[in-house]
Amino acid sequence: MMVRPHTTKMPKKTGTALDNLSAFCDAAVAPGAQMRFSQVKFLATVAMYSPKGVNQTTLAKETGVTLGSISRSIDVFGSKGRKDRGGKGRNFLHVEADPLDDRNKIVTISSEGMDYLFTMIGYLGS
Repeated sequence: MMVRPHTTKMPKKTGTALDNLSAFCDAAVAPGAQMRFSQVKFLATVAMYSPKGVNQTTLAKETGVTLGSISRSIDVFGSKGRKDRGGKGRNFLHVEADPLDDRNKIVTISSEGMDYLFTMIGYLGS
C-alpha cells in the first residue's frame, strides 16, 4: 500500500481543519508553552468543574492519570511551579484546601487559565 505524502492537496474544508489543528499543535508546543495534550485535557477538565471546583481524586479519575501526576500538574499550573525545577507556576489555577478532606485540594481555573483554553479553542475553529 502506497502512502500519499502529506503535501497532497486536500479539499478546502479539510485543509482548513488541518491548518487549525496544526496551529493548535504549534501553540501547544511553542517555547514557553510546551503543553502536552494530557495537560490541555487536565485544564479543560478543571474548567468544566468551575466555578464550584474539583478535588484531586476526581481529577485523576476524569483524566485517567495518577494522583501524583495531578499533584505535579497543580504545581505547574498553580502559582507554585514545580518543586524540582524551582520555577514559578503559570497561575492558570486557584487551589484551596478541601474543607471535607484535608488530604485533598479544591481546584478551580483562573481567568488566565480560561484565556489560554479559549486561545487553544480558537485555533481549532468552529
